Amino acid sequence: MDEQNAYISSQTIRRLLFTWDDASYYGTRLTEETIDDIPVFIVDAWGLLNFFAKESFNSFIDWEWTELSSLCLSAAPVLYESIDEGIPFPDFASLQQHQIAWSLPQEVEEEFVPDFWKESIQPDLFMEQEESKQTFIERWYNDAANTYLTKYSPVRTKWTEAVSALQETRLSAEELQAFFTPETWQQWLGIESDTMPFVIGLRLTEPLDGQGPWDFSVFLRSKKDDSMTADYPSKRLPRGWNKFAKDVDKKIKSWLKIVPWMDNAGQFKATLTENEAWEFLTESSEKLLFLGAEILLPSWWKALQESQIRLKAKVKSQTSRGPSYVGLQALMDFDWRFSINGEDLSEDDFQNLVNEKRRLIYIRGQWVKLDPAFIKQIQVLMETANEKGLALNDLLQQELLTDTDDGDEEDIAGMMRIQFELNQDLARMVSTLRETKNLPILPVPDALQGELRPYQTIGMSWLLFLREHGFGACLADDMGLGKTVQMISYLQYVKEHEESVTFVEADTEEKQEESAHQVIVEADVESSDIEDDTDEQEEVLIEEPAVMIPVNTALIVCPTSVLGNWQRELERFAPELKVHLHYGSNRSKGPAFTQKMQQYDVVLTSFGITHQDIDELSTLYWSSIILDEAQNIKNSQTKQSRAVRKLKGRHHIALTGTPMENRLSELWAIFDFINKGYLGSLKQFQDKYVSLIEREEQKDKIKELQRLIQPFLLRRTKKDKDVALNLPDKQEQKEFVPLTAEQASLYEQLIKDTFDNIEKLSAFERKGMILAMLTKLKQLCNHPALYLKEEAETDIVQKAKRSGKLEKLTEITDAVQEQNESCLIFTQYIGMGNMMKELLEKRYGHKVPFLNGSNNKKQRDEMIERFQNGEFPIFILSLKAGGTGLNLTEANHVIHYDRWWNPAVENQATDRAYRIGQQRFVHVHKLICTGTLEEKIDKMLDKKQALNDEIISSSSDNWITELSTEEIKDLVSLN
Repeated sequence: MDEQNAYISSQTIRRLLFTWDDASYYGTRLTEETIDDIPVFIVDAWGLLNFFAKESFNSFIDWEWTELSSLCLSAAPVLYESIDEGIPFPDFASLQQHQIAWSLPQEVEEEFVPDFWKESIQPDLFMEQEESKQTFIERWYNDAANTYLTKYSPVRTKWTEAVSALQETRLSAEELQAFFTPETWQQWLGIESDTMPFVIGLRLTEPLDGQGPWDFSVFLRSKKDDSMTADYPSKRLPRGWNKFAKDVDKKIKSWLKIVPWMDNAGQFKATLTENEAWEFLTESSEKLLFLGAEILLPSWWKALQESQIRLKAKVKSQTSRGPSYVGLQALMDFDWRFSINGEDLSEDDFQNLVNEKRRLIYIRGQWVKLDPAFIKQIQVLMETANEKGLALNDLLQQELLTDTDDGDEEDIAGMMRIQFELNQDLARMVSTLRETKNLPILPVPDALQGELRPYQTIGMSWLLFLREHGFGACLADDMGLGKTVQMISYLQYVKEHEESVTFVEADTEEKQEESAHQVIVEADVESSDIEDDTDEQEEVLIEEPAVMIPVNTALIVCPTSVLGNWQRELERFAPELKVHLHYGSNRSKGPAFTQKMQQYDVVLTSFGITHQDIDELSTLYWSSIILDEAQNIKNSQTKQSRAVRKLKGRHHIALTGTPMENRLSELWAIFDFINKGYLGSLKQFQDKYVSLIEREEQKDKIKELQRLIQPFLLRRTKKDKDVALNLPDKQEQKEFVPLTAEQASLYEQLIKDTFDNIEKLSAFERKGMILAMLTKLKQLCNHPALYLKEEAETDIVQKAKRSGKLEKLTEITDAVQEQNESCLIFTQYIGMGNMMKELLEKRYGHKVPFLNGSNNKKQRDEMIERFQNGEFPIFILSLKAGGTGLNLTEANHVIHYDRWWNPAVENQATDRAYRIGQQRFVHVHKLICTGTLEEKIDKMLDKKQALNDEIISSSSDNWITELSTEEIKDLVSLN
């Protein structure tokens, strides 16, 4: 301010105040900013110290300073000198807490009388609160020193390395404070050189044959000639070295402050006991090495540090704990053994060593370390295993993850230290789990009415092998490869060979967290106009029965749309099997249910009925529980999924062409059904795999998960050589269609209206608006009437002209009709399906059925049978109701009228036609509106499909809501 208390212009201040300030290049590097509309120059702490210490302002001006500025002028010279003379001596306690802190140098404190430091400073223009002069000066000094050392000092690189090292060292702040002096601090940083012609080292030598004390000595090694060494103290040192004896003694005394237990009259002890040698090897040597000592240890120590005792469990051929090797929770009997550096010890030998409380032992010509903490872990592990037993699950996971080409060893669920020695039976079983080529191939059941392809016989044998050993299975063959017939042959084989089996009652108390589970699940609904078979959000209370009755009956749970298909296929391939359909309003309930189910070999029901009748279904311990289209339980928190996974049976099997459509948690849900607990709890699975794979894309975790699931998941594709289907060709063609003028106008208006309001919303409201916009944009691409929710028009032909897609559809169906071929049309919107049905029926003069969620089972079965018999050439299906489980090989054209967010869902729908039994070339048409959201999403789907065979990260439309507003605009904008 000038004499009239008016603010002086910033340019004038720059010229007058920083005239001689070299730190800011005489004011040229200063950037003008404003505080409360006042123009200011902000300088860092070092710049301020430099400014006041050198009094860089114009001396011809009569400056009048505030109290705070006067304080800075007084203290700056001595503070600047302290920092400029070298890196200050830090406060190590603060430094190790990741704070850079220095005590005020003594010369600074002595510059002012004691009362001066206690005085308070009156708040200045921008000071937030009053503080003492000492507090202000200490804060300024620390900030200035830190800024100088990290930004301006010529040794800033050394300083950064030093800070990192000091924060990671084992030395405590007290030890560092005791060791360093200003001189040794500068030497340690490498700023001042050590004038001695040699380095000082410490040597530890082990006793011969492991008996007696350990020798310890100090040695000197020439800096010019590494081969020139001398013990210290010694009467005969190399020429010129004796004059540095006081410096050596001084260094030794400073080291002894860190290891006072090694002090012997100011010198290091000449001998160490075994426990002292252990202390030096494991702790003290690393501290002294950090402080600059050269350390020579026995040559075997580095290798010994990396070695560990291996705890071995030799599995016995017979077990006293129950049936041998049946199920992942089967317990095994074993004998303990120990391996130390390749040498095997019995349990008694090991226990004797532990009882002697040895740290380092010499055994059979080599040194071995016995880490007390590690020994304690092994003892706890042995006690736990002896008490609870070793489960087959522990053995299997370790075998799958450790016996690999790269020899990696992973920590496996509590049994991380145990190395299993398998007996012949176990080794054979594990080998078969790893490689299906080692699988014993079983004969096809005599009563099966039909022949199995070779790969289907392998599939049946694989299922039966897993059944024999009590492991669940996921048969994940490509759509159309005959999972159904493999399953029927399995059921027929079980009937022929296990009718007299005596079932063991299920342990209803096994691992129950509580008697009733309450679950809140989240709805996943895109639009009220989309047929939605998913579970809505609600509370679910499922109670487990007190007793389960074992039966020889298999339970098959599948979508309602394929119940009829299962009935027909069972009747066709296995007429001897007695099949019951548990469906409809007249289905059995209560005590009658249990009695009736035991009369059948196979019971069919739907996922929806499973939840409704969970009380009845869970009273039985089924021979097999088979889920067809098992991806229906992928959302593990839904009522449907929780109900299905509560069911108990001797053998759990999941059938699905897509065991993981979108997220890893879907894979967990299926495995939680087939092999409960194998992949841990959902939280454990998320922590161990989901976050590392989906977010960080860690390839090693992908491989680890693949190795774990591979024995229980069998997947063959149509392209596999071993499958040899000789299917006709399939061509996928994208049909790019322009929007009509009406569609384009509505599309752009919808985007404009959305983004005009989006920034005013909360995060939750914003997400909802984006999801609603995406659904409306997809509806608009289909037809304006679908978006506008118009009532049915009398002139459906005129209506077709309002949509580029609908016109393209009629062009394709015209060609299908002319060639006397058949087509399937998939849509996710009920309203669109009805519109297409009306248009095509009027255009061709024959019925065009539309299969969707509103059809009952009888209607669905009738539609499918009539289409397969060639009674009508065009069949419209909703993607959810008709996209899985159906055999529709009469069609050789598949039209995807609107696109789904997941390529796996579209592929499933396509494979209703492209499957075993298809004799004709299959043409797949995917309709896409050019320049719209659909075209951009299509490009993303192509990328996702390329990743789908590995493990993909996400795929509903929720990810779009997390994009920035500009990114969403770019995605949905009309190009």
